[in-house]
Amino acid sequence: MVKRAAWIRAIRTENWTPTTASVVCSKHFIAGQPSTDPNLPDWAPTIFSFKRKNGKQDECKMARYARFKERREATVEVVISQSQSEIHADTDASIPTTKEVGTISDVTSSHYDRLSEENSALQKKLKDTEKVLATMQKNQKVLAIVNEQLRKQVTIQD
Repeated sequence: MVKRAAWIRAIRTENWTPTTASVVCSKHFIAGQPSTDPNLPDWAPTIFSFKRKNGKQDECKMARYARFKERREATVEVVISQSQSEIHADTDASIPTTKEVGTISDVTSSHYDRLSEENSALQKKLKDTEKVLATMQKNQKVLAIVNEQLRKQVTIQD
Protein backbone atom coordinates (compact mmCIF):
# COMPACT_ATOMS: atom_id res chain seq x y z
CA MET A 1 0.00 0.00 0.00
CA VAL A 2 2.88 2.36 0.81
CA LYS A 3 4.62 1.51 -2.44
CA ARG A 4 1.42 2.07 -4.44
CA ALA A 5 0.96 5.49 -2.82
CA ALA A 6 4.58 6.41 -3.63
CA TRP A 7 4.05 5.42 -7.26
CA ILE A 8 0.85 7.46 -7.55
CA ARG A 9 2.59 10.52 -6.02
CA ALA A 10 5.54 10.09 -8.41
CA ILE A 11 3.34 9.92 -11.51
CA ARG A 12 1.65 13.28 -10.72
CA THR A 13 -0.85 13.20 -13.56
CA GLU A 14 -3.93 15.40 -13.26
CA ASN A 15 -7.40 13.93 -13.76
CA TRP A 16 -6.13 10.37 -13.49
CA THR A 17 -7.41 7.81 -11.05
CA PRO A 18 -5.38 4.60 -10.92
CA THR A 19 -7.15 1.27 -11.17
CA THR A 20 -6.02 -2.29 -10.49
CA ALA A 21 -5.21 -2.55 -14.21
CA SER A 22 -2.88 0.50 -14.13
CA VAL A 23 0.77 -0.34 -14.81
CA VAL A 24 4.02 1.58 -15.11
CA CYS A 25 6.47 0.87 -17.93
CA SER A 26 10.03 -0.17 -17.06
CA LYS A 27 11.35 2.92 -18.90
CA HIS A 28 10.25 5.01 -15.91
CA PHE A 29 12.86 3.38 -13.65
CA ILE A 30 16.57 4.25 -13.56
CA ALA A 31 17.65 0.60 -13.56
CA GLY A 32 14.87 -0.47 -15.92
CA GLN A 33 12.79 -2.22 -13.27
CA PRO A 34 11.20 -1.39 -9.91
CA SER A 35 13.06 -2.17 -6.70
CA THR A 36 11.81 -4.01 -3.64
CA ASP A 37 14.13 -1.94 -1.44
CA PRO A 38 12.39 1.27 -0.27
CA ASN A 39 15.79 3.00 0.09
CA LEU A 40 16.65 2.54 -3.59
CA PRO A 41 15.65 5.35 -5.99
CA ASP A 42 13.78 2.80 -8.13
CA TRP A 43 11.31 2.10 -5.29
CA ALA A 44 8.97 4.41 -7.21
CA PRO A 45 9.13 5.49 -10.88
CA THR A 46 11.29 8.60 -11.37
CA ILE A 47 11.73 9.09 -15.13
CA PHE A 48 8.87 10.87 -16.94
CA SER A 49 8.52 12.87 -20.15
CA PHE A 50 7.11 15.87 -18.29
CA LYS A 51 10.31 16.16 -16.24
CA ARG A 52 13.57 17.37 -17.61
CA LYS A 53 15.77 14.30 -18.05
CA ASN A 54 18.94 14.80 -16.12
CA GLY A 55 21.22 11.78 -16.19
CA LYS A 56 23.42 13.29 -13.49
CA GLN A 57 20.50 13.33 -11.04
CA ASP A 58 19.85 9.65 -11.69
CA GLU A 59 23.54 8.83 -11.25
CA CYS A 60 23.63 10.86 -8.02
CA LYS A 61 20.62 8.99 -6.66
CA MET A 62 22.21 5.63 -7.42
CA ALA A 63 25.56 6.75 -5.95
CA ARG A 64 23.80 8.02 -2.82
CA TYR A 65 22.07 4.66 -2.44
CA ALA A 66 25.40 2.82 -2.91
CA ARG A 67 26.98 4.95 -0.15
CA PHE A 68 24.00 4.28 2.11
CA LYS A 69 24.29 0.55 1.48
CA GLU A 70 28.06 0.59 2.21
CA ARG A 71 27.49 2.45 5.50
CA ARG A 72 24.79 -0.02 6.51
CA GLU A 73 27.04 -3.01 5.70
CA ALA A 74 29.95 -1.43 7.61
CA THR A 75 27.70 -0.92 10.63
CA VAL A 76 26.63 -4.56 10.52
CA GLU A 77 30.27 -5.67 10.32
CA VAL A 78 31.18 -3.52 13.35
CA VAL A 79 28.28 -4.93 15.38
CA ILE A 80 29.24 -8.49 14.44
CA SER A 81 32.90 -7.96 15.35
CA GLN A 82 31.92 -6.35 18.67
CA SER A 83 29.60 -9.21 19.55
CA GLN A 84 32.27 -11.75 18.59
CA SER A 85 34.85 -10.02 20.78
CA GLU A 86 32.33 -9.99 23.67
CA ILE A 87 31.74 -13.70 23.16
CA HIS A 88 35.48 -14.37 23.17
CA ALA A 89 35.93 -12.23 26.28
CA ASP A 90 33.17 -14.15 28.08
CA THR A 91 34.58 -17.55 27.15
CA ASP A 92 38.19 -16.56 27.86
CA ALA A 93 37.30 -15.39 31.37
CA SER A 94 35.88 -18.79 32.32
CA ILE A 95 38.82 -20.82 30.99
CA PRO A 96 41.58 -21.27 33.56
CA THR A 97 44.98 -20.13 32.37
CA THR A 98 48.16 -22.17 32.67
CA LYS A 99 49.18 -20.11 35.70
CA GLU A 100 45.89 -20.89 37.46
CA VAL A 101 46.06 -24.61 36.77
CA GLY A 102 49.78 -25.10 36.92
CA THR A 103 50.55 -28.23 34.96
CA ILE A 104 48.17 -30.74 33.50
CA SER A 105 49.06 -33.22 36.22
CA ASP A 106 47.85 -30.68 38.80
CA VAL A 107 44.25 -30.83 37.47
CA THR A 108 42.19 -32.36 40.23
CA SER A 109 39.21 -34.60 39.80
CA SER A 110 36.96 -31.86 41.24
CA HIS A 111 38.19 -29.46 38.55
CA TYR A 112 37.56 -32.13 35.92
CA ASP A 113 34.07 -32.77 37.34
CA ARG A 114 33.28 -29.05 37.27
CA LEU A 115 34.38 -28.79 33.64
CA SER A 116 32.38 -31.88 32.74
CA GLU A 117 29.23 -30.43 34.37
CA GLU A 118 29.76 -27.11 32.63
CA ASN A 119 30.18 -28.93 29.30
CA SER A 120 26.95 -30.88 29.86
CA ALA A 121 25.07 -27.69 30.78
CA LEU A 122 26.36 -25.92 27.67
CA GLN A 123 25.39 -28.86 25.44
CA LYS A 124 21.87 -28.82 26.90
CA LYS A 125 21.64 -25.06 26.40
CA LEU A 126 22.78 -25.49 22.78
CA LYS A 127 20.11 -28.15 22.12
CA ASP A 128 17.44 -25.94 23.68
CA THR A 129 18.56 -22.99 21.58
CA GLU A 130 18.50 -25.13 18.43
CA LYS A 131 14.92 -26.20 19.24
CA VAL A 132 13.87 -22.57 19.72
CA LEU A 133 15.55 -21.65 16.43
CA ALA A 134 13.75 -24.45 14.57
CA THR A 135 10.41 -23.33 16.04
CA MET A 136 11.06 -19.71 15.08
CA GLN A 137 12.00 -20.71 11.53
CA LYS A 138 8.75 -22.66 11.18
CA ASN A 139 6.81 -19.68 12.54
CA GLN A 140 8.55 -17.37 10.09
CA LYS A 141 7.53 -19.57 7.15
CA VAL A 142 3.92 -19.60 8.33
CA LEU A 143 3.94 -15.82 8.81
CA ALA A 144 5.42 -15.33 5.33
CA ILE A 145 2.57 -17.35 3.83
CA VAL A 146 -0.04 -15.42 5.82
CA ASN A 147 1.62 -12.13 4.83
CA GLU A 148 1.51 -13.07 1.15
CA GLN A 149 -2.16 -14.03 1.42
CA LEU A 150 -2.98 -10.70 3.09
CA ARG A 151 -1.09 -8.81 0.37
CA LYS A 152 -3.13 -10.59 -2.29
CA GLN A 153 -6.34 -9.69 -0.46
CA VAL A 154 -5.32 -6.03 -0.26
CA THR A 155 -4.39 -6.04 -3.96
CA ILE A 156 -7.75 -7.54 -4.86
CA GLN A 157 -9.59 -4.91 -2.79
CA ASP A 158 -7.69 -2.04 -4.43
